[in-house]
Amino acid sequence: HATPTYRRTLRAELVDSWDCIVLDGYGSGWALRECQNILRARGDDTTALVYVSHNHEEQLWRSMARTARGALPRRIALWQNYLKVRALERTLVRNATLVSAITDEDARAYSVYAPQVPKVVLTPGYSGEVAAPRSIGPETPRRVALVGSFRWTVKQENLRRFIACADAVFAAQGIHLDVVGDVPAELRRALGTLAATTFHGYVDRPADILRKARIAVVPELIGGGFKLKLLDYIFGRVPVATLGAAAAGLPPPAKDALLCRDDLPELVRGICEVIDDLPRLNHMQSAALAGAAAHFDWAARGQAFAAAIERCRTIGAGNAAPLAEVFDG
Repeated sequence: HATPTYRRTLRAELVDSWDCIVLDGYGSGWALRECQNILRARGDDTTALVYVSHNHEEQLWRSMARTARGALPRRIALWQNYLKVRALERTLVRNATLVSAITDEDARAYSVYAPQVPKVVLTPGYSGEVAAPRSIGPETPRRVALVGSFRWTVKQENLRRFIACADAVFAAQGIHLDVVGDVPAELRRALGTLAATTFHGYVDRPADILRKARIAVVPELIGGGFKLKLLDYIFGRVPVATLGAAAAGLPPPAKDALLCRDDLPELVRGICEVIDDLPRLNHMQSAALAGAAAHFDWAARGQAFAAAIERCRTIGAGNAAPLAEVFDG
């Protein structure tokens, strides 16, 4: 994003005075020094610099580099990217007036090297549809749904590993996996011939496929943060199977209603064990929705974010004590 046009636009905007400047994601890190230099030049010590984190990027890319397979040049490139991302993210966090984290786990990880920087935890809101009540019965196909966008390297690797673990097992058990979302052609070719998996590509209404599934899966072995797809499944009234770490940020009543396992083989086995337990599946989908219904309001999150910024501005950028707040609403 650090193009000459972006830089000129940023400088033009910084001619005016602002209550706060929001750096949205680590990709905006290039703008940090520019903002700091201009604010210092005019003696501005009241404008808050707020870093909105979408993930603990250092942990994500370290995991990706450590578990990478394939040719040596690719593995070296991943380690180089990890080192660059780590340096940029740490610089952003250490220099921010306030950090907004997407899970409590991410906030604690930032506090390891920047304990003095205030942090507020704001899980995402949900403004999508809430599915009509449904009952999973014998007529519901023995299908597992996996919905996402698979253009990002990390998402591709997670998909690759889950299919490698699940396809043959599902085929032997008479279970079918529906993958919904844009999967690059080269990845589909690399996965070879599959016995129990269908790639649907992009579809306008994933809900139509979710209604025909007994369970949905979030098999993200690599990457932290909050998994937005969990909310699509939960509010779509679909039981959810996931890795325990991927359920970070959910309120306990909702998380307790998920099928959580520690690794991919256990997750696949767990799905096979519950796929025909219709009472349990129906309890899972209704309990997860009940546990999440009151916790993902966007307006309330905006109010909490504004309050955290104002508190930091009032105290002063150099004197703010850590907020360590977890917003749950």
